[in-house]
Amino acid sequence: MRSRFVLSTVMLVVLGAMSGCVQVIGPMDLRPDVAFAQLAPIPDVEQGALRDWTVGLIARDGAQSGGDDQFDDLSLMTVLHLAHFIESAGGKSILPRRDRTFAGCDTGADRVRELEALRAVECDVILEIAWAGRVENAGTVNSGQPRTVDGDLLASLAGELPWARMSEVVYDGLEGVPVYTITLPANSSFDVIGQRRECLDTAWDLYQALASTRRLDSPNDASETSGKTASRAAQVAQRIWPRGDLPRELTGWFCYTYVSVAIRNNSLAHFDVAVRDGAELTLVGRTTVPHVLDGLRGALRAVGVDVPRSEVVELPNRTQLRDGLFGVCRVPMALTYRRPHGRGGVQTQLLRGEAVFLLDREDGHFLLHAADGYWGWIPTSAIEPMAAAEFAAYCAKQRTEAESGCAADAAKQRVWAALNYLYVPYVFGGRSELGVDCSGVLTRALSLHGALPARDAWQQAFAGRLVATAWHRTGIQAGDQLFFMGRSGKIYHTALALSPTRFIHASPPCVQVGSFDAQDPLYDATCDRYFFMAKRP
Repeated sequence: MRSRFVLSTVMLVVLGAMSGCVQVIGPMDLRPDVAFAQLAPIPDVEQGALRDWTVGLIARDGAQSGGDDQFDDLSLMTVLHLAHFIESAGGKSILPRRDRTFAGCDTGADRVRELEALRAVECDVILEIAWAGRVENAGTVNSGQPRTVDGDLLASLAGELPWARMSEVVYDGLEGVPVYTITLPANSSFDVIGQRRECLDTAWDLYQALASTRRLDSPNDASETSGKTASRAAQVAQRIWPRGDLPRELTGWFCYTYVSVAIRNNSLAHFDVAVRDGAELTLVGRTTVPHVLDGLRGALRAVGVDVPRSEVVELPNRTQLRDGLFGVCRVPMALTYRRPHGRGGVQTQLLRGEAVFLLDREDGHFLLHAADGYWGWIPTSAIEPMAAAEFAAYCAKQRTEAESGCAADAAKQRVWAALNYLYVPYVFGGRSELGVDCSGVLTRALSLHGALPARDAWQQAFAGRLVATAWHRTGIQAGDQLFFMGRSGKIYHTALALSPTRFIHASPPCVQVGSFDAQDPLYDATCDRYFFMAKRP
């Protein structure tokens, strides 16, 4: 059996220690930028390669593959990974069993439920996946007359997985659908992280077999996709104005309402944008999240309004602030407001010595991001502006004085806890080692000391101390929580920093390591584009 689990020696040592006490080696000593240097990136599917295909997926349980729950888990994780690859390629996956829903039930009853679910759907092919401690006659195809599914799928599967045992079976009610059982030998020398990676790589091989046979039948389908749903921005627009085209005179009202509804974290993201009506409609104002303008324009188009021009200022306003983009509160305490001169309602309060990120300056007031992440206006007399180098030195001194050894240990433990989920399949709403989503990983990592964080990423964003923004990321350290905001204005994703540029997060198909560095093999362009802020728990 070949090994495709590529890790550096340092990383193998690290992951091997994760099952026990983690006090000996921590992420600060580990230097994740070195430890993950040889981590294999997650492969990308070919868009549209499985368009209009429906694949049924069955994870065979432990009783059917040797009676071991470990093999049951491997089968389930492989199926979940494969489902993500299929759906990313434009296909549809049918999983009768996404977790241990049937645990404790009779094995025969489980199989009946799975097959009943598959009979209700017109599948093009069904794959049964099983892992076992030993596989006899590996590499042979136990079928006298293999069917042809857009080419010889069974032969393609055997070519991609020569160490597996494969057979074709027929179930009552599914006589017209090819059903292939694939039994895979588990490598006992792998630790738990290595086994998960092997599940991921096996799922990729299965996907490639499906995609290669599909291309034989439909060579032009790969460039197309189907079943696209309306964007969140367009969905919000239709809820605000469900009556056809929006009258031009209501455009300003629509923009105000859209921002109020769509930007769930509007105390953290500054988006003060309106529409100026003249010879043509023009967007005006300022914002810390300029890509949300795309969402607003999409929402306007969804109700029949096109706004071709934009004069929105992207913050920080370097013309007004020049090099003084940072600052420190110089007074004992001061309130910040939604508008200059104490208008518009209180946002938060600054205390002496707190570091802030400056965004704009107008009429004797600064617009800023406070330590808790809230934006607000405050008189310039309350803030000591700083350039980047002076600000970095000040923050480093504050960390040395304020952060104890316990805080550093807590950051290390958060990293260890998140790394323990590496390669676990992505399951929306999941919080277990068989399936987890992005906020689920962070919930587990942040709850090590008994506190239970909020469940969703947009809720978690209100906690912690602001240490980095989209435009200034140098303050990120291992153990910080990262947040990402999409074009619709919603914080949709969260991750945990491993270093100033690398992070671990749950994103289909699995928990994985990404990077903000475009030269890094693990670079994630989407996360780089939509990074919103970092907070230190």
